[in-house]
Amino acid sequence: MSAKAQAVVSLYAQSSFEFVPLNADVHRFLDPFIAQKGEKEAIRKASPITYVSKAAPPFLEILGDHDEYIPLPEATNLQTALHAVGVRCDIIVIPGASMAPADGTSCPTYRTGSAR
Repeated sequence: MSAKAQAVVSLYAQSSFEFVPLNADVHRFLDPFIAQKGEKEAIRKASPITYVSKAAPPFLEILGDHDEYIPLPEATNLQTALHAVGVRCDIIVIPGASMAPADGTSCPTYRTGSAR
């Protein structure tokens, strides 16, 4: 058994902190790191797109088309970067869904196929 991730599922996550406004939640997460490394380096190191490599596992990104904070190009940026190094990355866009809170309360039900 390997400890290496076999797949990544990203729910409402951004590919980079560089091109979006740093809101209060992001500041709570990044401020200690910014104090150590400086804003530019902290943002680079905290951004998933920084770590794209051909050794990455396949990705599935799930996000809503009404997300006010993470626009759809954030998902496609990561997908493009992963595809460029030969890693599979699929995206599911949930119509009418906005940013999901940690408890998932605003995440709509999304099903494919039928229950067995």
